[in-house]
Amino acid sequence: VGSFTGANGSGVKQNFTAGQVLNSASGTFLVPNQMIPTWGTVDWIRGRLGWPTGPASCSGGSCTQSFQGGTITAPNSGAIGTITYK
Repeated sequence: VGSFTGANGSGVKQNFTAGQVLNSASGTFLVPNQMIPTWGTVDWIRGRLGWPTGPASCSGGSCTQSFQGGTITAPNSGAIGTITYK
């Protein structure tokens, strides 16, 4: 379990086989493995997107998930997806 405090707020994360479970003031959400590479390009929790604010929704070969600063849409392959900022 890792604890984080920064400009986007405080919380904790735990790694699991299917991804990372993160808990912050925004709630507790799983960030699936296929989201991690795209989220990493903008420095994860510490970056512009910040903490997840909703669950991932997966269908048709990709997943979409909302974050404090925008949304990630990532292919199930784990390749780098797209970020839409708020």
